[in-house]
Amino acid sequence: GKSYAIVNNYIKQQMEKGFAMYIYDYKFPDLSEIAYNHLLEHLDAYEVKPQFFVINFDDPRKSHRCNPINPSFMTDFSDAYESAYTIMLNLNRSWIQKQGDFFVESSIILLAAIISMRVGSIAPFPTPLSSSIVPMHRYFRSLPPMTSWPLSRMISPALYWVMTGDDFLLDISNPREPKVLVVGNNPDHQDIYSAALGLYNSRIAKLVNKKKQLKSSVIIDELPTIYFR
Repeated sequence: GKSYAIVNNYIKQQMEKGFAMYIYDYKFPDLSEIAYNHLLEHLDAYEVKPQFFVINFDDPRKSHRCNPINPSFMTDFSDAYESAYTIMLNLNRSWIQKQGDFFVESSIILLAAIISMRVGSIAPFPTPLSSSIVPMHRYFRSLPPMTSWPLSRMISPALYWVMTGDDFLLDISNPREPKVLVVGNNPDHQDIYSAALGLYNSRIAKLVNKKKQLKSSVIIDELPTIYFR
C-alpha cells in the first residue's frame, strides 16, 4: 500500500503547489492516470500552464518522443560518460560491484566516446547504440564483446522510434515551459526498458539541479528496478 498511501499523495499535493514533475511509473499507467487527471483539476496552481508528456515504449502511438542525448544538454565528455555509465550498468547489474575494473571501464569509455562523437552531429540515441554494435573487432580486439553484446538487448523498433524524436526537451523545471513528464515501464520488459529509462532519469536529475528553475519533484516508484548515479 505504499503507492496508495505515500506516492499518490506526493503527486497530488505537489501538483496543488505548482510543482513541475517527473514520474517513473513502473506499472504504467497506474501513476500516469492519477497524475494526468489531478493536473487537469489543478492547472490554476501554475503561473504558466504546464504541458503533460508521456514516454511509453509498449505503445508508441500513445507516446511522445524525446532524445535523452540531445546536444543542447550534452556540454562535454563527462555528460557522454555519465550516459554510457547509466546504460551499461542498467544492462549489467553485476558491474555495479565491479566499478573500476578494466573491462567494465573500457566498455563504458568506448560507448561514451561513440556518444560524444555522434552527439556533435545531432544524432538521436539509437545512432550511437547501433554504431557500437557493428563489428569493431578490427579496431578493438578485447572490447566489442563487453560492449556490443549487452547493448544488442536494447534493439527494439518501439524504443528506437520514441528515442529519435524531439517533441519536448527534458528541462521539466524550465519556468517558461514547465512540464509534467511520466515515463512508463513494464515488469515483463524491464530488462529492455530499464537502461533507456535510467538514462532519462539521469539526465533529468542533473537538469533540475540548477538555480532559477521552477520548483520540481522527481518521483520514482520501485527504485530498485532502475539504476542511475
